[in-house]
Amino acid sequence: MTVSVNTQNRATPGSSQKAEVSENTQNLPTPTDEFTTVSFGMAPPEPSHGKYYAVRSRHRAGARPSITFHVVPNTSPPDDYISLEIEIERTLAVLRVLFSPKRNKEKFDEYFGRLAELAGAALEQDQVKLGRVALRAFQDEIVTRETAMVKNAYIQRLGSWALVFGVPAIVFYLYCRYGPGVPDLLHRYREFVSMVAGSFLGTWLSFSIRRQQLSFWDLARLEEDSLDPSIRLLFVAGLTVVVGLLFATKAVVVTIGGFNSAFLNSGTAAVLIGCLCGIGEIGLPTAVGRRASEFVAVLGGAFEAGKTTAEMEAEKTAAQEKAKADEQAAVEKTAAQEKAKADEQAAVEKTAAQEKAKADERAAAEKKAKNRRTVVTE
Repeated sequence: MTVSVNTQNRATPGSSQKAEVSENTQNLPTPTDEFTTVSFGMAPPEPSHGKYYAVRSRHRAGARPSITFHVVPNTSPPDDYISLEIEIERTLAVLRVLFSPKRNKEKFDEYFGRLAELAGAALEQDQVKLGRVALRAFQDEIVTRETAMVKNAYIQRLGSWALVFGVPAIVFYLYCRYGPGVPDLLHRYREFVSMVAGSFLGTWLSFSIRRQQLSFWDLARLEEDSLDPSIRLLFVAGLTVVVGLLFATKAVVVTIGGFNSAFLNSGTAAVLIGCLCGIGEIGLPTAVGRRASEFVAVLGGAFEAGKTTAEMEAEKTAAQEKAKADEQAAVEKTAAQEKAKADEQAAVEKTAAQEKAKADERAAAEKKAKNRRTVVTE
């Protein structure tokens, strides 16, 4: 803001002239300009901040809402301050995923405003412990209010894609089974189609079975692999086909009660296998991968068995030579140990002989001294 005063005709004592004051208001701040302070006769006040942080929030039309954390110069925030800052930033990221400002602006504005106030109160007033408790309560409230909406929306998306893929699969299955002039190959392996249709149903049921309770962080990432519902359904369908091939070739045979994995002539068994593959989608990649690893290991053994006779003889000779060398090394090691024991025994005997010689020498000296005393006495 610019203030200009016309003092060319300034009034003198006794005169009736008045000062003309004109203001240039072209640069007046608008109500949406944040952190702008206009004052007369003094400098703008410094923005408030805590011992370590100054927190500023920005939420303007057309701009990405953000909460900015400024570290106070010449300070080093403790770990608990930094941890709370990171937690607040992660919470804001979840809010951006859940509530797009374009689709659900009212809820986003509500939660964003409360989170910004919480961040300022906790870090600018140095109430970190209280702020952490308040943040946890804030997250729990969001979970309570929004879990149903998030789960229902995802189940609807997953179910819609399951219908998109499942209905054509069912129609194709009915054609393969009852259609006129169906090729024998399609009619023979028609139950693969019913198995795939069953996998779509099982995948749709799987989410509700697995994710009965959601945490705050789960709201933004419902599935650990982050696959889109359509991609997930196709992925599970592909693995289900692999399982069907394992059963059809009898590479794997499963018998539970009266159920047998031979499904090519049983539509009910095929649908059941597909449903179970979909419901167990989390463990399905691991199970199929383990079977693939076993097959590759056996295949590697088969290649190993296909070596030429010369190669096998050479390996056998090398193994025999190595065994002989190991045996010779063991003999030499035993001989060295025996020699070491003999040397030790010889050293012990030598020490004993030296001790005996010293004892004999002392005895001779004592006897000689005794004889001398006897002679003197006589």
